[in-house]
Amino acid sequence: MSRLRHLLAGRTLIRLKLDGPTAGGQEHPLKNAFGRLRDVAQAADGSVYVITSGTEAHGPGRPGGDRLLRPVPAAR
Repeated sequence: MSRLRHLLAGRTLIRLKLDGPTAGGQEHPLKNAFGRLRDVAQAADGSVYVITSGTEAHGPGRPGGDRLLRPVPAAR
């Protein structure tokens, strides 16, 4: 089992691997790949969606603006 979290300032998605009630490790997929990550959600089918926050209120944003991402796990 795992939980997903995001860090807006850290520009990373964190996957916490759970070992019972405690975290057994973590991964950082998407680290610095898309700029700031605004939110992360998981759908009923297990799909993960991430919204980026590259547009700044006080200045130009990233070319292409904000994005809605649906990352898929890499084949092992």
